[in-house]
Amino acid sequence: MTRDGAPIVPYYFSTSCGYTSDNLAWSGNQTLPYLKSLNLTGEPDRDMTDEATVSAFLQDQNAAGLESNMAWYRWRCEIPLDVMQELFLKRLPALSASQSECIKAEGESLEKIISSTLTSVQVTGRFAGGMASGLKLKYEKGSVLVTGELVMRKLLSEPNRTYQNKSEETVSLSEGNYLPSAFFCLIPVTKQDTMTGYVICGGGNGHGIGLSQNCAYQLLEQGKTWQEILLFFYQGIAFDTITW
Repeated sequence: MTRDGAPIVPYYFSTSCGYTSDNLAWSGNQTLPYLKSLNLTGEPDRDMTDEATVSAFLQDQNAAGLESNMAWYRWRCEIPLDVMQELFLKRLPALSASQSECIKAEGESLEKIISSTLTSVQVTGRFAGGMASGLKLKYEKGSVLVTGELVMRKLLSEPNRTYQNKSEETVSLSEGNYLPSAFFCLIPVTKQDTMTGYVICGGGNGHGIGLSQNCAYQLLEQGKTWQEILLFFYQGIAFDTITW
């Protein structure tokens, strides 16, 4: 598979949420022309950069899609605010040391901020297809901005966490210590008028860029050829013979 005579990088992942993203989620400012955000729902396009639209879509357990019968098409879990605080206290310093461009402290030093009380967490924006583009962690002594698809998934994960999804067993463990995907929204949980945590509602499994393996399987079941499937996911490419 080539684009403009050069081999492409055929990114792929397990399961979509109903949309894929382009590679801006990784590069920040440069898109690869054959990696487009695709609508895999079979329905008219939604504005998947709009928070309310994405939130409603990801909370819909019966949302339409070529992969709607797959276990990880929709998933959710609940995390108390105090558990989030413990996770962030453990993980933010290491993530800041290894990927400083993705962790930005506002107001005080990172150490001072995360030693104070965590008050809220919110998604700050969306890439094409609905992937979260960043998080704002609000503390009593400042805020921390978090970006990066895999960084957010690392930060919000917990070893052996159980997710409610669409599997026959109803619940499943995450694959590795990552949030299943960065296509998620945060729904506050309140008790006696106090916010106590969040339900994380998400869709898909994997980074969400390029070819969805389970969607490719569904297209194959519909009678699509391998050429048609690859041309759908990697648009504008050619099939060439290359002599090495």
